Amino acid sequence: MLFVMACTAVIGVAHAEQTIRYYQVDPAVDGSAGYFPTILQMAMDKSTEKYGPAELRSVKVDMEQQRQFVSLNNNILDVM
Repeated sequence: MLFVMACTAVIGVAHAEQTIRYYQVDPAVDGSAGYFPTILQMAMDKSTEKYGPAELRSVKVDMEQQRQFVSLNNNILDVM
């Protein structure tokens, strides 16, 4: 009976969708600005089965690198 309950609990586990925030680089400044989000999305797609679904959301605010680091520390960005 305990085994059945444990299996039911494991099967019933659902991952909540996570939001991954990243700094959106202006394509006019950096021609390869779309490369990083594309690679990140591919990695997220490949890991959905293991870690659950995730949404990629850009943060479109002009900021210097130092401010990006502060944004990471203050939970405004997840990756940069």
